[in-house]
Amino acid sequence: MLTLTGAPSTVVYTLLLRQVEGGENTLQVDDAPEHHATTELTGVEHTYTSLEKDGPPDIIFISSDGTPLYAHRAQLCVVSNNNFDLLLTPSIIDLPSTIELTEDVHTLSVILHVIYGASFDPYTPTLGALSDAINAFDKYGLAPCSRVSPGTPVFEEVTKSISRHPLETYTIAAEHDLFDIAQKASEHLLTFPLSTISDDVVLRLGSIYLHRLFTLQLARTYVLQNLIIRPPDKHDANTQCGRQESESMKLAWIAAASPLVLAAHPDVSTETIQNKFECVKTSLHCAECRHCVERRVDEVLWKWSITPRTICRDTRELYVALSPLDRTRGTMISHL
Repeated sequence: MLTLTGAPSTVVYTLLLRQVEGGENTLQVDDAPEHHATTELTGVEHTYTSLEKDGPPDIIFISSDGTPLYAHRAQLCVVSNNNFDLLLTPSIIDLPSTIELTEDVHTLSVILHVIYGASFDPYTPTLGALSDAINAFDKYGLAPCSRVSPGTPVFEEVTKSISRHPLETYTIAAEHDLFDIAQKASEHLLTFPLSTISDDVVLRLGSIYLHRLFTLQLARTYVLQNLIIRPPDKHDANTQCGRQESESMKLAWIAAASPLVLAAHPDVSTETIQNKFECVKTSLHCAECRHCVERRVDEVLWKWSITPRTICRDTRELYVALSPLDRTRGTMISHL
């Protein structure tokens, strides 16, 4: 049951969402000394603060699940470029007006957080609520690219979901061209089997962001294969190590590299590469040969470490780790 016990009379109010004992939901708006309007529902707590000139909240939104949410008409009109889906008139009225909206309370709560630039702490909206809110931005005259930019509270909230839901987060970002979020999410999709993506998700991703994800995986795999397949340079022949012994170093390297080339994937760790070639070094009797192997391994590890682990706006950045000798073959990546 929802109970309204007063009216808000301040620019500061608290949206308190928590499970009420007995399973009932209660909305309480009281003229307390602190002039806080408190909503009890399910989940969280937050305080919105508007400018003093806005005065007390003068509009009430009723969510699709029947929850009232208070806001300031002036603040909404400043932030929205279409008067909040043409629901607000520029004229100022003394009494609060009530407008029913199609979004649920969680989605509207996120939208209001964004409009007021408020932190979500300790409120933790679900990724679904964040997605629904961002989907509604255009409807209410809010530009996703500017409202969900690095440093904004909603940007931080969306990125919190990356580790648990990387593909869905990447998809939400792709739908609205939120490149910075998509870039962060892409690092968690290095080994994701792209062939398992459903047709619906493919349509939501669009060709550009799907292409960037495919290119990231293919390019990193290709870069790794090209890096590890080239054996170390031979040192000058000496009395202890001639041409035959140097050839043994090359064969040992190829023997160690071949399984790694066949099993290469975009997220191979530097530790795996180092361990794979450690046996090559220990199998050699010549100190100069071992030094050549060490130098080549260090070169591979360094180039692999600087190979981008996230999508790039320009796919040519993805083969930066290729050596000059490999670049001729590597140019194919720039056309992916």
